[in-house]
Amino acid sequence: GDYGKFACAACWDRSEDWGDSSEKEAFHRVFFGRADDRRAVRLTDPEQLFLSAACGANVWLASFVLHNFVRARGGPSHTDRELAGTRILELGSGCGTLGISLAQRGADVLCTDTAVLVPLLQRNVAANFADSGASPAPGTSPPRVASLRWGCPEHLRGVLETDMLKQGVHYILGSDVVYDEDCTGALLETIGAVLATEANRQARVSLAVARRGDELKAFQADVAKGGWMLSVLHEVNLPEEIGDISCSPIAIFELLPAPQNFSKLSASSSLYSSSSSTVLAIVALHPRPLRAKRQRLTVRRLRLKSNVRSSPPDMPEVAAKCSAQAATLPSQKYVDND
Repeated sequence: GDYGKFACAACWDRSEDWGDSSEKEAFHRVFFGRADDRRAVRLTDPEQLFLSAACGANVWLASFVLHNFVRARGGPSHTDRELAGTRILELGSGCGTLGISLAQRGADVLCTDTAVLVPLLQRNVAANFADSGASPAPGTSPPRVASLRWGCPEHLRGVLETDMLKQGVHYILGSDVVYDEDCTGALLETIGAVLATEANRQARVSLAVARRGDELKAFQADVAKGGWMLSVLHEVNLPEEIGDISCSPIAIFELLPAPQNFSKLSASSSLYSSSSSTVLAIVALHPRPLRAKRQRLTVRRLRLKSNVRSSPPDMPEVAAKCSAQAATLPSQKYVDND
């Protein structure tokens, strides 16, 4: 299967696929990708840095699910499955499995986490791209690593001043980053600050969230409180997929600013230079996802008659008009076909 199968300790004891003794002691190996196209990511044992108790130092299954989802979507043209040219900002990278695995497929990745985890991130990047035992594919480059504590202006300023963020990213990713409800407010503030910059307004925010206990419910409350919305893009039933009932299902959510919060992120945006892009942007943000046919109808009903091509419209007024019109359409069950 795409995520392997659950194996008990006895199975591991019988395994002979450990490599030489030095490899066994120095690194762990995990495999990312679909069943017919996997690549190994080598990870430093976090105990070497006295980080074994840190949540971020461990491998979480949400990163596997998000990796496969991003690869299925492809690069900027949605045709290049090797992700060449895709610029990605990863939040809460932890030990770096997601960022490293996407960089192995050609993406340009900036991995970020708190300062205490940066040394582990740097070691793992080196283990896969610089050490003599690593063999990255031609044309790939190692992820860059930066400290980013959510809600810290100094860290955020440093990230926004990197060449990648100045150029603009295609994705902002995070896997299993909402387990601590005390941190989700700062996470949303950080994402909002990145999206508010001119170069990154079109970045897609995709988060892999475990349906574990009340974590998702608490995150949804913070999302609504902060003026955001969540759309479910994909879900994997890991307990059934890998045969381990101790796992949790993983859902991929797209994070979007709600219409009432839209103007805060779009006051000076150059996205709204034409009537078609204006209306489509607002329809995409509406909390009731619509099927393609109804999206086209909504666009026709709301197409602006004024001089939109010459100057950006009054976004709060347009957003209010869109909400009023779209609210009259029947709600549709959301089906993701990208």
